[in-house]
Amino acid sequence: MKRFLFTFIGLIIFHNGFCQVNGGKTDNELLISRFYNTDSLKEKQSIFDQIEKTFPETLVKNNKPNYDELRRILALNYLVEGNTLKYNFYIDLIKDKVSLSKILNNVASHWVDESELIKNAEQISVLSLNLNNYLLKNAAKFKPTALPLNEWLIELQQRHINFTDTYSFILYKQGNVEKAVSLLKPVYQELKQPTELISEHYSLMLTAAGESKKAIEVIESAIEKGFKSPIMLGQLRKNYIAINGSAIGYERYYSNLEIVIKNNTRNQLIKNMISEPAPFFALKDTAGKVVSLDDFKGKILIIDFWANWCVPCKESFPGMEVAINKFKNNENIKFLFIDTWETEKDSFKAAKKYISSTKYPFHYVFDERILNSKQYKTANAFYVKGIPEKFIIDKKGFIRFKDSGYAGSANQLVDDISTMIELIENN
Repeated sequence: MKRFLFTFIGLIIFHNGFCQVNGGKTDNELLISRFYNTDSLKEKQSIFDQIEKTFPETLVKNNKPNYDELRRILALNYLVEGNTLKYNFYIDLIKDKVSLSKILNNVASHWVDESELIKNAEQISVLSLNLNNYLLKNAAKFKPTALPLNEWLIELQQRHINFTDTYSFILYKQGNVEKAVSLLKPVYQELKQPTELISEHYSLMLTAAGESKKAIEVIESAIEKGFKSPIMLGQLRKNYIAINGSAIGYERYYSNLEIVIKNNTRNQLIKNMISEPAPFFALKDTAGKVVSLDDFKGKILIIDFWANWCVPCKESFPGMEVAINKFKNNENIKFLFIDTWETEKDSFKAAKKYISSTKYPFHYVFDERILNSKQYKTANAFYVKGIPEKFIIDKKGFIRFKDSGYAGSANQLVDDISTMIELIENN
């Protein structure tokens, strides 16, 4: 077990490219490679001491060796060994507290299912939360240069939500259900769109606490958003039995639940239907061919505005791929992905690299930046407010639906697009 842990900590979670060193071009690279590849903590410590002596931190250039990363690895290995003095010593020396809080949460979430590591997971999870609270109180001091303060605060608040979820789930796994529920309850209640993982964790805690009615409410709400994890469906059945005394009638209940949710979604989409002329556009695709709105006359067109830096955009792509495959044999339904709002100097080159590496079956075109401006022509013409944002255009060239953001459910995304297409086809 210990051998596995050293490798896992050293090579998987904290690997930043140094393990790719082949042969040893320099003494620096050789030492770093040896540090990552050994399973012995004693040898790791010896190599680290040699790195410190040979390449003093005050003289390091380009962050190589990355002392913060090396110290994280040593600290967590010492924690696994039960040496809290050494763990605390190296944790305290880490300078980049912004990255540290996030990394510790990632480690804790990996360790939560390891019975031998659950106490360690709790310890570093608490530290990640405390560090993030400190960052929140001193947000301006630790704000990344390129990020506006309001966006930085949003990120830190999102971290607080995720870190609290991790910590409460660790407590739940250790049997401390009451405290776990008390921690996650306010987080769940404050979220407008709870994620699938938080919904799943909260339903498990409520079930363990014997609050079957509340657990069912959480699961039904999650299903309504398209979240149908096997764990939540299992919890739904378990709580149904707890309330009704048996599974009799469960299949009918669940079938009716899906019908009600589908009808509610459909009715809401009908309320959201609009009829606005789609603005004309003519943009180049990855092959340099001009693609215009006129190319889609007589067809239903789903336009997806995205950017290479936009995480929710990319998270929605697997669902969009499912939607495309669902309608691939229907020549009257087309999808178009417009890359816009890019900010980097070589942003389109980076976007094309991403497109090439992912190999999604998407038809991409690139929006045009307005001269001497950070604005983009087509995004402005469509009054895009945030990305990802989708516009569903009917066969006559009228926008019938606008859909902003991504709720985190590929199933819900596909269902919504399918329903919107059905509503357009049926007028």
